[in-house]
Amino acid sequence: MLIIYLICKFLDLCKTVNELSKRNKEQAELLKQQNETLVKIGQIMIKINKDKEE
Repeated sequence: MLIIYLICKFLDLCKTVNELSKRNKEQAELLKQQNETLVKIGQIMIKINKDKEE
């Protein structure tokens, strides 16, 4: 009975690790998108400043 309990606990732990891994990948993708957006905003601001100087 103890062995069955331990196997179930191990499987629960594996499931939790998989869910966390999936969530981390999603968060990494969101951060990547945010960084790309910030870079684009920065490029636009630089262009606006250059246009003002001309």
